[in-house]
Amino acid sequence: MSEQDNARLVSRFAGILAELVNESSFFVRLCEAGRRMVEADDAALTIAYAERGRVTVSATHPTAAALQDLQTVTGEGPTIDAVTTGGIVVASLDPGHLAQWPLLSQQIHQLRPRGAVMAIPLIAGGSTLGVLTVHSESPDAFSHPGAAEFVGAALTAAILQDPTVQRPDDVVREVWGREAQVHQATGMIVSQIGVRPQDALALLRGHAFARDMTLLDVAQEIIARQINFRDFTIEGD
Repeated sequence: MSEQDNARLVSRFAGILAELVNESSFFVRLCEAGRRMVEADDAALTIAYAERGRVTVSATHPTAAALQDLQTVTGEGPTIDAVTTGGIVVASLDPGHLAQWPLLSQQIHQLRPRGAVMAIPLIAGGSTLGVLTVHSESPDAFSHPGAAEFVGAALTAAILQDPTVQRPDDVVREVWGREAQVHQATGMIVSQIGVRPQDALALLRGHAFARDMTLLDVAQEIIARQINFRDFTIEGD
């Protein structure tokens, strides 16, 4: 992606999070923000809990929840493959394209879904923390993976900061440092554009990803006032 494309992704993500500031549920905000970023019709977010396995923590529509439940029950589908491969999986919901998941193919006809799904793994330190699975009724959706890759990086960062998600401390230290400068920069983002602290962390990580920089380097630029998120052109949904 070009620098301009990266900047547009960061700008759009900031605008979406600002619009969702009144939504109290952390996971609902992440799921809805991810859905909007990839322009999907609905989405479901699953998180890996150490003791409870994978749990769907948010779904924007009953269709997304039902699709996720079917994959959990059958043990097959794009979400499962995203976990095992660590890569983004895009699949048509046309019955003729589901032969690779025979059990899912037998069950999914009950929903009569249309279009395509995309499963975006949220990976940290070699472990998959969760998956954002999005659905579009258009079979030609999800042809531009850049936004999906950005969403995966940004949501991973946010989830690593959520205290209810159990994960090894060494993964947290490796992927998301707790340097004081990062916390200071996060606070400055909150002040600049009025998002929640958890969302500011996701935005900080997304900006680092878009510019191919370390998290600490971006934080230092924010502290030095070389970056001010008020300066971005916030685009609407």
